[in-house]
Order: sequence, then C-alpha cells, then structure tokens
Amino acid sequence: LPESIQTDGETLYVKPVPAAATLEQLQEFFGKFGTVRAIWRRYFAGAATAKDEASRTKQSVFVVFGTKEEAEAFKNAPPQYDGVQLLAQWKTEYLAAKAEELAAKNKNKVARGGKSETTARTTPSMPKNASYSVSGVGEIEKFASIKGLWPAEEQKGVRYVFMPSKEEANVVFQDEQTAEKMVADLTSRGTTLNGKVPTVKKLEGEAEEALIQSVEKEIADRAAQNNGGRGGRGGRGGRGGRGGRGGRGGKRERDE
Repeated sequence: LPESIQTDGETLYVKPVPAAATLEQLQEFFGKFGTVRAIWRRYFAGAATAKDEASRTKQSVFVVFGTKEEAEAFKNAPPQYDGVQLLAQWKTEYLAAKAEELAAKNKNKVARGGKSETTARTTPSMPKNASYSVSGVGEIEKFASIKGLWPAEEQKGVRYVFMPSKEEANVVFQDEQTAEKMVADLTSRGTTLNGKVPTVKKLEGEAEEALIQSVEKEIADRAAQNNGGRGGRGGRGGRGGRGGRGGRGGKRERDE
C-alpha cells in the first residue's frame, strides 16, 4: 500500500468491475494504463455471512495510480472491461457526492423523527477471512519488516499490518484468495526474519473479529485526529497498534 495517506490526487473510483475478479486480474487490467500502487476492493456492509466472496463484493473499486497524470488519462477515457464500459471519477468527487446524498437522507430522516445515519466512510471495508498472525521471530522492529517477508512486487497484496506487541504482527491481506496465495508462497520460499522462519496462523472467529475491531478503533481515532488538523500516515499499522486504512461501515443500502 502507499506509504502516505495523501493519495487522493491519484485515486479513482471505478465501476463496474466483475465482483468475481481476483486481485491479480484487476491489477493486470489496470496495470495496462499505468503504474498501479494499490487497488482497494469494496464490500457490502454486514455481508460477513455471505457464502462466497463475489456475493459480498461490490462491483466497484478504488484504484491508486502512480501519478495524477496516469489517473487523469484513465478518467478522461475509461476503457471497457470484458466488453462493459467502465465509469471513472476522482475518489474525492465520489465521496463528496455520497456525503451529500447521506446528508440529504439524514435531513429527511430527522424531519420524520428518526435518527441520522453514520458519516459516510472514506476508506474501503476490511476484508473477511484474510487475517493472519505472524510470530516466532523474536522482536519485530517495524511494520516494514513484515511486509519485507514478500518481494516488493507482491507487497501490494498486504492491506494492513497491525502490531499488538513487539513479537507479534497481524496481517490483513487484500482478500481471502490473495492471503492464501501469499501465505503459501511465504511457506514454500522458507523466508526468514531475524534468522528465524516465522510462524503464520490464520485468525478466525472471535480472534479475527477482535483484530478488525481494534483496527477500526484506531482508524476512527486517526480520522478524528486528521479532522482536527493533525496529519498522519495511513495504510499500515505500527507498534502498539497504530492504525491505517480500512474499517467497517454500519447498516446502509447496498450501494456500489
């Protein structure tokens, strides 16, 4: 993921893309039009119980290009994906429109005596079934050491690194399929950290929920700090649980 949260100038909202498309397929497609720094999938809120990935995945993504010029070129002349014409707009414009839509809904709801909805989210939801713990390598100096377990060209598959202690890191990958592939590749290569082969274990059930909740709390805290005028770095976790991007939204309509 990008090392800075200041990527709005290179980030596009693009739809419709196949919900069943893998991250590798999306990277290959968008990579034809420039350097792709990250692709953020988008998930329907409350869809954790869905039977398969496609049924809970929105047919839209946020794409972070390497430069504003590459993003603008794509936006001005979006191509087709599997014969379907794509629509593209700046992420900031999309979020502003959604915020206006939400404000209008809240205004009408309050007028009817109801409660307003939560603020529109600014980052995609964290994926389910894509979280793993990494331990058994002694003290982990920094989050980059964990990402460094994979070659640079594969590191974009890491969505978030959360470090609850000096000797453990929790990794959230872009999606379930990417997680399985990257963990299998790591195991087959026998990569070491601090001279030791890491112990990698999938987080499931309550353990996964606890991780996502911790991540979301830090994300909310960071967002509040940024709204108060404080800058920060996102897209990653830090020692002691510094937050990055992601989080889960509340109950809302299944928008794209």
